[in-house]
Amino acid sequence: MDPTSPDPLLQVDGLHKSFGDHLVLAGVGLAVQRGSVFSVLGPSGAGKSVFLKCLANVLRPDSGEIHLTASCSDLPIPLAVQTSNAAAAFSFKTMRSSTR
Repeated sequence: MDPTSPDPLLQVDGLHKSFGDHLVLAGVGLAVQRGSVFSVLGPSGAGKSVFLKCLANVLRPDSGEIHLTASCSDLPIPLAVQTSNAAAAFSFKTMRSSTR
């Protein structure tokens, strides 16, 4: 795959996920180009973990599309692990601001 390709490495369109009557993701979209870095930020309960679990195929979205245009050898380890149908692993670090 050509690293200068205009096609995104990861493309998410119109992702929706609900738990009962509680809508967690409402039409989330994202395009990540090869070589770029992104983060998912938001307050507690905003759906960050649900979004990442949908990307890792741990949760199935109610609707929307997720396109990953890479082979396992193109991906960092956590995504390569889930893409090869192994168990998904999440590594979260808590960031706290110092109040001292």
